[in-house]
Amino acid sequence: FGDIITAKVSPAGASDGIRGIFGGGTTPSAAVNEIDYIAMASEGDGTDFGNLTQARYSLNAVSSSTRGCFAGGWVPNNSNVIDYVEIQTLGDALDFGDLSVGGNHGNPAMQSPTRGIFCGGYGSFSPDVNSPYAYNRMQLITMASKGNTQRFGELNVGGARGGAGGNSVRGVWGGGINLSSGVINALIEHVTIASEGNGTNFGALTVARRNSPEVNDNATRAVFCAGIADDGTAPAATNYMDYITIASEGNALDFGDLLGKSKAH
Repeated sequence: FGDIITAKVSPAGASDGIRGIFGGGTTPSAAVNEIDYIAMASEGDGTDFGNLTQARYSLNAVSSSTRGCFAGGWVPNNSNVIDYVEIQTLGDALDFGDLSVGGNHGNPAMQSPTRGIFCGGYGSFSPDVNSPYAYNRMQLITMASKGNTQRFGELNVGGARGGAGGNSVRGVWGGGINLSSGVINALIEHVTIASEGNGTNFGALTVARRNSPEVNDNATRAVFCAGIADDGTAPAATNYMDYITIASEGNALDFGDLLGKSKAH
């Protein structure tokens, strides 16, 4: 398809269906604040869009038909920044609000056309979670209106660096690592995005894995790609792809393999 402007690790991506935008990330020397964009219908390299309000990586993003919102990240310390852009207009990001728990990174996101939810992640200390990590928290924003996140609910099996996605009705979260035990899990949970509440068991991935197994989804299916898997011997980068049908609970099924193995997006 082409290349983004700068080679980097752990940026965040968003789209309005016409443009794709990529914000943040880290090079071998430092975190970056650059945002670049592509026209999804035509191949080509990324073009400069503007800059985030703060250079950071291991952030995540949600988007509506008009707006992309980037949340959290590592600076190199936890960031609670949420900033946003209007996807069809070039320019620097503007302040949206803050994550309410003092910062998260490695916190995958799910969305409906109006809401964005950031799940789990490495977080700063929270007074109602007896740990330096608020790793089962789900935080909610309404993308059309600025403001700090609100509590959506809790994941049943919290963790960081899982994969999240879904459709306009249901959000799904799968995999990740439990920060207290160090266990890599295979559990998939789901929520109804329009109503707050805790995660509900959906099924399991074919292989337990962490480090943001990327979720590619449409209105029907979600595909979990790559990640670091725990096969019972030693965790290793993988080329696995497995999928679920979002509307019906059940375990993931084999989809195929990526061309190369990957441990993170």
